[in-house]
Amino acid sequence: MKKFVYKDHTADLIIEARGLTLKKAIENCAKGLFSLTANQKLLSSAKKVKIKVKASSLEELVSLVLDALVAESDARELFFKEFKVEKIDGEKISLTGTALGCKMTPEAGELHVKAVTHHETIVKKTRDGWLVRVLLDI
Repeated sequence: MKKFVYKDHTADLIIEARGLTLKKAIENCAKGLFSLTANQKLLSSAKKVKIKVKASSLEELVSLVLDALVAESDARELFFKEFKVEKIDGEKISLTGTALGCKMTPEAGELHVKAVTHHETIVKKTRDGWLVRVLLDI
Protein backbone atom coordinates (compact mmCIF):
# COMPACT_ATOMS: atom_id res chain seq x y z
CA MET A 1 0.00 0.00 0.00
CA LYS A 2 1.33 3.44 -0.96
CA LYS A 3 1.43 5.96 1.86
CA PHE A 4 0.20 8.81 -0.36
CA VAL A 5 -0.32 9.79 -4.01
CA TYR A 6 -0.87 13.09 -5.81
CA LYS A 7 -3.84 13.68 -8.10
CA ASP A 8 -4.18 16.51 -10.61
CA HIS A 9 -6.96 19.02 -10.08
CA THR A 10 -7.91 21.97 -12.28
CA ALA A 11 -5.95 24.69 -10.45
CA ASP A 12 -4.93 22.92 -7.29
CA LEU A 13 -3.51 19.62 -6.09
CA ILE A 14 -5.16 16.74 -4.26
CA ILE A 15 -3.33 14.55 -1.75
CA GLU A 16 -4.86 11.16 -1.18
CA ALA A 17 -3.28 9.37 1.77
CA ARG A 18 -3.96 5.96 3.24
CA GLY A 19 -3.12 4.18 6.47
CA LEU A 20 -4.18 1.15 8.44
CA THR A 21 -5.37 3.54 11.16
CA LEU A 22 -6.81 7.05 11.00
CA LYS A 23 -3.73 8.28 12.86
CA LYS A 24 -1.41 6.80 10.21
CA ALA A 25 -3.53 8.14 7.32
CA ILE A 26 -3.32 11.67 8.78
CA GLU A 27 0.44 11.33 9.32
CA ASN A 28 0.84 10.12 5.72
CA CYS A 29 -1.25 13.04 4.43
CA ALA A 30 1.01 15.45 6.33
CA LYS A 31 4.04 13.68 4.85
CA GLY A 32 2.56 14.23 1.40
CA LEU A 33 2.16 17.93 2.17
CA PHE A 34 5.74 18.20 3.46
CA SER A 35 7.13 16.34 0.44
CA LEU A 36 5.59 18.97 -1.83
CA THR A 37 7.07 21.93 0.02
CA ALA A 38 10.67 20.79 0.50
CA ASN A 39 13.26 18.23 -0.50
CA GLN A 40 12.91 15.87 2.46
CA LYS A 41 16.47 14.53 2.04
CA LEU A 42 17.86 17.96 2.95
CA LEU A 43 15.85 18.37 6.18
CA SER A 44 16.51 17.55 9.82
CA SER A 45 14.09 17.14 12.71
CA ALA A 46 15.77 19.71 14.96
CA LYS A 47 12.70 21.90 15.64
CA LYS A 48 9.40 20.78 17.20
CA VAL A 49 6.01 22.47 16.91
CA LYS A 50 2.93 21.28 18.82
CA ILE A 51 -0.40 21.26 16.97
CA LYS A 52 -3.78 21.10 18.77
CA VAL A 53 -7.02 21.20 16.82
CA LYS A 54 -10.74 20.76 17.59
CA ALA A 55 -13.40 20.41 14.91
CA SER A 56 -17.01 19.47 14.25
CA SER A 57 -16.22 16.56 11.88
CA LEU A 58 -13.31 14.35 10.89
CA GLU A 59 -13.12 16.12 7.52
CA GLU A 60 -12.85 19.49 9.22
CA LEU A 61 -10.30 18.08 11.67
CA VAL A 62 -7.98 16.91 8.88
CA SER A 63 -8.32 20.20 6.98
CA LEU A 64 -7.62 22.24 10.12
CA VAL A 65 -4.60 20.11 11.09
CA LEU A 66 -3.00 20.49 7.66
CA ASP A 67 -3.91 24.18 7.57
CA ALA A 68 -2.24 24.63 10.98
CA LEU A 69 0.88 22.90 9.66
CA VAL A 70 0.99 25.26 6.64
CA ALA A 71 0.47 28.30 8.90
CA GLU A 72 3.13 27.21 11.41
CA SER A 73 5.58 26.48 8.59
CA ASP A 74 5.05 29.96 7.13
CA ALA A 75 5.04 31.83 10.45
CA ARG A 76 8.11 30.11 11.90
CA GLU A 77 9.93 29.79 8.55
CA LEU A 78 10.30 26.03 8.98
CA PHE A 79 10.19 23.12 6.58
CA PHE A 80 8.58 20.13 8.23
CA LYS A 81 9.80 16.59 7.75
CA GLU A 82 7.45 14.61 9.92
CA PHE A 83 4.18 14.82 11.84
CA LYS A 84 3.42 12.52 14.76
CA VAL A 85 -0.20 12.25 15.89
CA GLU A 86 -0.08 11.80 19.65
CA LYS A 87 -3.81 11.69 20.38
CA ILE A 88 -7.08 11.63 18.48
CA ASP A 89 -10.28 11.98 20.48
CA GLY A 90 -13.20 10.73 18.39
CA GLU A 91 -15.87 12.00 20.75
CA LYS A 92 -14.57 15.56 20.98
CA ILE A 93 -13.15 15.39 17.44
CA SER A 94 -9.78 16.73 18.48
CA LEU A 95 -6.17 15.97 17.67
CA THR A 96 -2.82 16.68 19.28
CA GLY A 97 0.42 16.13 17.43
CA THR A 98 3.97 17.31 16.91
CA ALA A 99 5.59 18.50 13.68
CA LEU A 100 9.33 18.04 13.31
CA GLY A 101 11.50 20.04 10.94
CA CYS A 102 14.16 22.68 10.48
CA LYS A 103 14.71 26.27 9.33
CA MET A 104 13.81 27.00 5.71
CA THR A 105 16.65 27.21 3.21
CA PRO A 106 16.43 28.09 -0.49
CA GLU A 107 18.20 24.85 -1.41
CA ALA A 108 15.51 22.69 0.21
CA GLY A 109 12.46 24.67 -0.95
CA GLU A 110 10.23 23.27 -3.66
CA LEU A 111 6.53 24.23 -3.94
CA HIS A 112 4.68 26.78 -1.82
CA VAL A 113 1.28 25.63 -0.57
CA LYS A 114 -0.93 28.68 -0.02
CA ALA A 115 -3.72 26.96 1.86
CA VAL A 116 -5.58 23.77 2.61
CA THR A 117 -9.14 24.02 1.34
CA HIS A 118 -12.12 22.47 3.09
CA HIS A 119 -13.65 21.71 -0.30
CA GLU A 120 -13.62 18.04 -1.39
CA THR A 121 -12.04 16.77 1.84
CA ILE A 122 -12.77 13.09 2.42
CA VAL A 123 -12.06 10.99 5.50
CA LYS A 124 -13.42 7.47 5.44
CA LYS A 125 -12.80 3.98 6.69
CA THR A 126 -12.18 1.48 3.91
CA ARG A 127 -11.75 -2.27 3.90
CA ASP A 128 -7.97 -1.71 3.84
CA GLY A 129 -7.84 0.94 6.59
CA TRP A 130 -8.45 4.67 6.21
CA LEU A 131 -8.48 7.12 3.31
CA VAL A 132 -7.82 10.86 3.71
CA ARG A 133 -8.21 13.15 0.70
CA VAL A 134 -7.42 16.89 0.81
CA LEU A 135 -7.38 19.65 -1.80
CA LEU A 136 -4.47 22.10 -1.61
CA ASP A 137 -4.34 25.62 -3.03
CA ILE A 138 -0.91 25.96 -4.65
